[in-house]
Amino acid sequence: MPRRVVKQLSQWVTARRQRWYLRVFGARITEPLLWSLNRHSITGAFGAGIAIAFIPLPLHTIVAVLVALYWRINLPVVLASTWVVNPFTMVPFYYGAYRLGTLLMGGTPHHFKFQLSWRWLEHGLGPFWKPFLLGCLVSAIVFSLPGPWCRERGWRRRGGRLPGPELAQMVREVRPKFVGLSAGYLPRPESLKDTIAELKEQGLPVLVGGPAFNRNASLSTRVGADGHGSDVRVAVTLAQRIGK
Repeated sequence: MPRRVVKQLSQWVTARRQRWYLRVFGARITEPLLWSLNRHSITGAFGAGIAIAFIPLPLHTIVAVLVALYWRINLPVVLASTWVVNPFTMVPFYYGAYRLGTLLMGGTPHHFKFQLSWRWLEHGLGPFWKPFLLGCLVSAIVFSLPGPWCRERGWRRRGGRLPGPELAQMVREVRPKFVGLSAGYLPRPESLKDTIAELKEQGLPVLVGGPAFNRNASLSTRVGADGHGSDVRVAVTLAQRIGK
């Protein structure tokens, strides 16, 4: 999901947080974690959305919002992920879930007409409700587990690229007193080391921070950084010292 779209949604919700349809969620609806595009928030939301999609009732949006609020995962991503099962895919998905449930229970599959409604769930399933709901539950678990893994692999693959030349060019144009870099995941420290070396050739101190450096105390030294800000206060203190 594009970063700009998530930012616009966050601003829209913040501007309307006192409206009746958002006020019921309290201040939590504007919590930064619900709109953050960090790796853990997105991968968790992706898996949760796929699992919610297998609920055979028109409650996906409500459940997705409640799950995002409770576990503090990315709200737009979990909502978008529930649309894996949509009006074009629900029949093969839910019929496949029914066949899976029938297989697990050792029964014989039958044809039935599916409708996404409370009435159908109460009266339309008949003797098929046990294998159908079992299949939906197992499918939710099976499909939601590899979902975050795939998204994680994609995130890591994309996160391995560092905009070294672009950053160096921007620094030459802006001419700051120092450069601060943050990394949530750093698959190839050598790439960042080359970027920092290029920045230091211009006489600029480089500070680093973020989860990748907090998990490994020696990483900042390995990449040649001048300092490591483990949190905001430490980073500000280091920046003030360098700026003097």
